[in-house]
Amino acid sequence: MWLAERRLRRVAADGSVATVRVRIGQPRTHRDDCVCAVELDSGSGPASRHEIHGVDAWQAIVLAMGFARAMLQAQLRQGHRLLWPDDDEPYALDDLFPSAK
Repeated sequence: MWLAERRLRRVAADGSVATVRVRIGQPRTHRDDCVCAVELDSGSGPASRHEIHGVDAWQAIVLAMGFARAMLQAQLRQGHRLLWPDDDEPYALDDLFPSAK
């Protein structure tokens, strides 16, 4: 079960376009800690899925969000562009992952 999902369009360096889904799973208990799944799915090939552990649900969610951001930053470093799904407006990671002030 997914706690949250965001869809973006990714334009690769070669010009190909894909819809990317970023998902954060609901925290679940695993032994002495909590785990949140993080998934990045571009529809081409298997989704990249990771389990992020925290000491409790709060930490697992916070760490999962940070990991999701790092996954998207890696896409940008590879020369991809991230856009809002319905137009060609650039999607800033700070819009998806605002920092507390």
